[in-house]
Amino acid sequence: MSSPTSNGSLPSGSSFPSENFVFTPRESDSPSSSPSPGSENRSLPGEVNPDISTHMQSHRLSSGPPPIFDLRGLAEALGHSNAPVSAPATPGPSVPRGKRSAPRGSPSAHAVTDEEPPEDKFNAPEFQQALIDSRALIGGLASVLASSAIHVEPDSTIQGLRRKADELAKFECPPTRTVGLVGDSGVGKSSLLNSLLDTRDLARTSNNGAACTCVVTEYRYHNAEHFAINVELFDEDEVSNQIQDMFRDYRHFHLRSEDMETDEERKHWKERADLARDTFQAMFRGRFTVSFLQGGQPDGQILDTLLRWATDLRPHDLDEPLVGRTLSECSASLMALTSETDSSQAALWPYIRKISVSLNAHILSKGLVLVDLPGLRDLNSARRNITERYILECDEIFAVCFIGRAITDAGVASVFELARQAKLSNVGIICTRSDDINPTEACRDWRGARAKEIQRLLDASNDAKEQLRDLQEQLEDLDDGSDSDSSENNTLNVKLHPLYRSLQKTRGIVQRRELELQRYLILTRNALVIKKLSEMYGKESLVKVFCASNTLYWNYRSVCPKEKAVPFLELSGIISVRRHCIAIVSDSQLRIATAYLRDRIPDLLSNLQLWVQSGESGSANAERKQAIRETLNALEQKLRRDLTGRLSPPNVMAKRLVMELQANILDICQFEDWTEGAVEAGQDWSSWYHSTYAAFCRQYGNYSTGAAGHHDWNSEAMATMSGELTVPWHALCVALQSRLNAVLTSISTALDTAYDHLEAKLGDHPTAIVPLEQALMSRQRLLEAVVEDLFERFNANVGTLRTDVLSGLRTSYFGEAMETSYRAANCQSGSGSWGRKKAIINGKLADDDLFRGLMRRLKSDFKELANTLQTDVQASVAESLEVVRGTLDMIRSENVALESEKDPGFRTRVDVELKEVIEAMGRIQGVVSNTNNLTAGTTEKA
Repeated sequence: MSSPTSNGSLPSGSSFPSENFVFTPRESDSPSSSPSPGSENRSLPGEVNPDISTHMQSHRLSSGPPPIFDLRGLAEALGHSNAPVSAPATPGPSVPRGKRSAPRGSPSAHAVTDEEPPEDKFNAPEFQQALIDSRALIGGLASVLASSAIHVEPDSTIQGLRRKADELAKFECPPTRTVGLVGDSGVGKSSLLNSLLDTRDLARTSNNGAACTCVVTEYRYHNAEHFAINVELFDEDEVSNQIQDMFRDYRHFHLRSEDMETDEERKHWKERADLARDTFQAMFRGRFTVSFLQGGQPDGQILDTLLRWATDLRPHDLDEPLVGRTLSECSASLMALTSETDSSQAALWPYIRKISVSLNAHILSKGLVLVDLPGLRDLNSARRNITERYILECDEIFAVCFIGRAITDAGVASVFELARQAKLSNVGIICTRSDDINPTEACRDWRGARAKEIQRLLDASNDAKEQLRDLQEQLEDLDDGSDSDSSENNTLNVKLHPLYRSLQKTRGIVQRRELELQRYLILTRNALVIKKLSEMYGKESLVKVFCASNTLYWNYRSVCPKEKAVPFLELSGIISVRRHCIAIVSDSQLRIATAYLRDRIPDLLSNLQLWVQSGESGSANAERKQAIRETLNALEQKLRRDLTGRLSPPNVMAKRLVMELQANILDICQFEDWTEGAVEAGQDWSSWYHSTYAAFCRQYGNYSTGAAGHHDWNSEAMATMSGELTVPWHALCVALQSRLNAVLTSISTALDTAYDHLEAKLGDHPTAIVPLEQALMSRQRLLEAVVEDLFERFNANVGTLRTDVLSGLRTSYFGEAMETSYRAANCQSGSGSWGRKKAIINGKLADDDLFRGLMRRLKSDFKELANTLQTDVQASVAESLEVVRGTLDMIRSENVALESEKDPGFRTRVDVELKEVIEAMGRIQGVVSNTNNLTAGTTEKA
């Protein structure tokens, strides 16, 4: 019997709200967790049993109040299959190669590819269809180009054109934006990543290894059904430095713990000693013992042994990608790389800097890279510093935290403190476990109108449950009075059917009442948390806050039909986060895709037109051909002179950029004033109580105590310098942009002059000049786009350089210059240690070479950036000139003409196909232009 219709929908007026937040279930109920004993068949009291012939005892209410927020039975109660969600063997369901049509009338589960895309130009259906159609057109053209043996002849022109057509037919937007997820261990980052990737159980969600520290893990797209893992190891010097630091930490605690003056200091060093011990046990399993570290051998001898072991056990078989055909294989490989195992083999994770996982996931297919980052409070300094540098390079950062602790989460605060120092405005928050809320506690905490509404919803739920119990008792009474007499059973059945119908209807009511209560709790708590977080962290710029539930997402991910599941998937918040991440890449992808449609394809088509024409120009006289060759030779020579000459703007760019740095920054340095300001700051700290001073040393100067408040020693010590250089740095950026604009203008001018030259010399040959001009114009726009991208990357690097110069971050110039002094001060203990700590810190601040060293490093790093930019621009110009040379050869080369004349039938096929493609591309570009104009108009109205 089918379920009553009232059981499949929410009551009128209770549709899911469309507020701009995200919702989350309990992270503790992670998708990979095993059910508790006896929970396998647990269901909510509102479940409907569609088979009314089942024994009536199956409807008896269980003793004790049922759990209000157990969502496992929700799908079944609404008429869905409640089969457990199984992970796909490959990530194929996320990005199917083609939409599979389900049998007519059969329900289908939710597909990520069916989710509403962001409302922007790139994701507009018309634009996406234009990309699909264009690739198909060029694919057909490539097939025609391969229809003659000419394309396999060595060095044939058509071979290069066919190869280019194949490349364009497979066009995919490259990765352009990176989103980092930062958070302490246990806040649900891995579960969140699994949900966003729509690939269950890929990222590990637990760790049994005491010493395992999270490894930076990137998730990148590739258009294949298998998974691939690439591992980047620390170099030998980096491993050596980490071992030396951990060894010093361990020995300091075990040799000096009795001299430590406070419990806080003792706890600090014990945590680091435990980390060192656990890491050594993982790295050197089978060789290392604690007694070895505590032995009486000289420190140098023990350290040499540790370093020798590290060299012996360093993994050497991770140079090639690890490929797994299935999700389970990939997940197992990730676990082996990043976690402790029961194996007798040494662990790999201490040697690993970064892991990159390539997979076929919808969210990544748009050009996004997702990164799982360790928290900034990681005890391993090397990994903590890697996170800090990565944050500076990400396009957007989300601090991940448990919603119940979001307001006081120290990990979130550390991310926003870094953002403040680095002048970042791209930081948001994702709160997990948004469904983990107790109605009784909420009623007590919120009070007022909210508490009254919760109580109303609770009462409505309890009333419905009471009605359900009454109906069940009536059924049980009838069951107790039944016997084997068939006539009486017939009479009994007549009474049972109405009761069963009432029972099913009441179960649906119970279910809906519980959903209404939960929805209200989630929405209300989300709104309160979002408001508080926005007030705390959004004073200078808007902070994006999401609340998400991985449990709710996976409970309904495979529910059929999808129309029933979508409201719950939206409620989970995962869809909203995914849509936001996809939107991040839209602007850059639009620029790349537009260049593909407007320039890269027309460039190919223009060259093919010239190739066809070269086989049809045999009637031209030799004198005329020679005149054309001379014109094109002169044009090429002028382009090369203007763009690659010794004094051409691209060739003197680096020198002029460094001149701007010298004039705007290096020539105005006031080293004595800066040193005096640093010394004064150090003297202020020296007046503090010795335990407070020691606490700040242990935290590398960035700490807060009740007595001293919050201080950042690095920023305070360099305040004079950063204050004097802030305005000049802005002037530097303006001057640099002016220099870059001049280079771009020189490129445009050189190519514009080429058009004028063509018009003047070949204006009476439009059949040749039109496709040639089109090819040159496409090449100009492509070159300008490449150079603009290089300039954009240079400017971003200069922005990071500003952070390195003017901020007090641990990985900034000043922070790294002070690192050894903080370490040396921290190693002081016992009698007179306070004086020695102050002497070390103040001595470094008074060093005349401290700020001079920073400026030398700035000049060196800036010159490297400028030289890299110039090299890249020169390479792009050279590549474009080679393409131009090939285009000009279509007209001036006798070999091209002979090749085109060799197979007239093939040339005719190419000509016919080419004309059809040109006509179709004209229509496509018209649609794209109209879409862009329409979207722009909509955006302006909004």
